[in-house]
Amino acid sequence: MASSLRSANTECQVEPSECNVSSSASVAALAETVRSKFGRLDVLIVNSGYAGPRVLRMDQDNPEDIQCTFDINVMGTYLAAHFFVPLLLGTEDGAKAFIAVGSLAAHATSGPLASMGYCVSKMAAVRIVEFAAAQFRDEGLMAVSVHPGAVKTEMSSQLPQEFARSELEFFFSYCPVRSKSRCADIP
Repeated sequence: MASSLRSANTECQVEPSECNVSSSASVAALAETVRSKFGRLDVLIVNSGYAGPRVLRMDQDNPEDIQCTFDINVMGTYLAAHFFVPLLLGTEDGAKAFIAVGSLAAHATSGPLASMGYCVSKMAAVRIVEFAAAQFRDEGLMAVSVHPGAVKTEMSSQLPQEFARSELEFFFSYCPVRSKSRCADIP
């Protein structure tokens, strides 16, 4: 990915780093690395996510799997905000943007996307971003959570084939325009 970014913009400095988003020490160390190498941060994009096993009934989940999902999706978002928002706010002429990549699954409670640990953890991550927006808006922070829709990733590729059709139908059920012939349906 770093070489793709560099080739897309030769002016862009790319410094790949590993970070365990569920570890306070690891996220703090990454924030300090950014601070010491660059002295500023304009935009932070939090794109961590873990679904865990797809289990559709909470009485059949493994509590350890749910904990792991929450550690990555919820604590990862919180720790990123905790350690990086001060760096964003300290960049006088920066964009001051905190962007978290979410999931439409945050709104699901039933159906093929309704793996409780993933859905609830993604909704909690959205709320963390909303809190950041409310708490730091007056200091210039723009904090948003976005979801890209159905995207083929390593994580989504692990789902059973019959899920792909159901997932696509689910996502399209939230789209006002499903085809050119349906444009008249928009109020």
